[in-house]
Amino acid sequence: MAINLFIDTTYVIKTNTIDESVDSKFIEPSIEIAQELYIKELLGTALYDQLETQIEGSTVTPANETLLRDYIAPCLSKYVYYLALPKLMYKVENISVVKRKTDTADEIDFKELNFIRQIAKDEAEFFGTKLSRFLCANSSTYPLYNSPGNTSDTVHPKRDDSYTTSIYLGKNSSWSKLKYEDGRRFYK
Repeated sequence: MAINLFIDTTYVIKTNTIDESVDSKFIEPSIEIAQELYIKELLGTALYDQLETQIEGSTVTPANETLLRDYIAPCLSKYVYYLALPKLMYKVENISVVKRKTDTADEIDFKELNFIRQIAKDEAEFFGTKLSRFLCANSSTYPLYNSPGNTSDTVHPKRDDSYTTSIYLGKNSSWSKLKYEDGRRFYK
C-alpha cells in the first residue's frame, strides 16, 4: 500500500546538508520509512490516518496545514536525513555492498558517519518533542491525538519529552565507582 507523503524530497534537500544533485530516488524511500516509523508514533493512528486522507483528497484543513508545515515537516525531514545518510554513502550491487566514491571529495569513515547521524537524530528528536508539546497544548484542536483508536494495530502517540543521545561518563566517573552491595551500579 502506497502512503501519502507528508513532505517531498525537495524539502528534505532544502532543509538538510544534501547537495541538490542527489537523485531523489535515494531519498524518497527514507521519507516513507521515517513517516511510518517516527511520525506515526508521534501522532497516533487516528490523526496520522486523518492527515493521509486529507492529503490524498486535497482537503487539508487549516489546522492540519499548520501542523504539517510547522511541526511535522521539520521533524520528518531530520528523520529522513538520519535514515538516508547510510544509503547515500553505500550502494547495494549484485556482488556486494560498495562505498560510493567521488574524485573531488574525501570520503568519511564509519565513525564520522555515525557522528553526523547522531546530530541528525538529536535534531529530529528535538522537533519530535516540539511536535508532541504542540499537540498536547492544542488537544482541543486535534481531538484524534487523544483518541487514536482501539484496534490491534493502533499506534498510541508517544508523549515522552525525552530524547536519547550517546553519553560516556568515563572510566573514572562517579558512576563507575558507586555500587550497591549486590554489584549493581548507581549514580549519586
